Amino acid sequence: MNDNKQQGGKKKKSKAKNKASSGTPATALAYRGPVALPGERLGIDMDEVVVLNTGTLTTGVSGLLNTVFDWYLQASSSTDWTSLLALWSEYRILGMEVTCVPWNTFNQPTTTSLAPVFSVVDRSNNSALTTSTATVNHASCRLHKAGAKFKREVLMEGSDEAQFVEASATPVIAARAFIKLFTTGGTASTNLYDFVAKIRVQVRLRK
Repeated sequence: MNDNKQQGGKKKKSKAKNKASSGTPATALAYRGPVALPGERLGIDMDEVVVLNTGTLTTGVSGLLNTVFDWYLQASSSTDWTSLLALWSEYRILGMEVTCVPWNTFNQPTTTSLAPVFSVVDRSNNSALTTSTATVNHASCRLHKAGAKFKREVLMEGSDEAQFVEASATPVIAARAFIKLFTTGGTASTNLYDFVAKIRVQVRLRK
């Protein structure tokens, strides 16, 4: 009987320990957690917040779609960005998740010649993709069926991206990550997808 009581006590202690959450340490050089789940309250001087940005992806005059999602520009375009940085002195971005939903799911692509959508994650530059060859040769390239919903995410990785930035400053290109899309064969100036970008931001040093 005493053994059972002791075992039960150990289980309760384990459960209590699991409930504790320390969030992402400020010294972390990479992030492996979720992007889209609600932010965590980490204490008086640090927090994690998820901000949203939405929009529509439209082909250009040649029917080409080559969008670049810059995680800083997506975050700073959210309606909560200004009020968030008014409360905190520094920030860094832990990750971005982009979900694209086609305009005409049931009819498939707006044009029968529309190619599948390619997506890549780029940490070196913010230039748009220009050719199918360069896109498919990218190490992170993924293929998404034309006219279907798809999702892509990128997480913080390395010392450049892990640096905290002053609230009034813009991170340099080396400290930002990009999700790039590319497809051809569409009708010019046609809405293809609505998107939702979710960006997980870690802030610290409350003003």
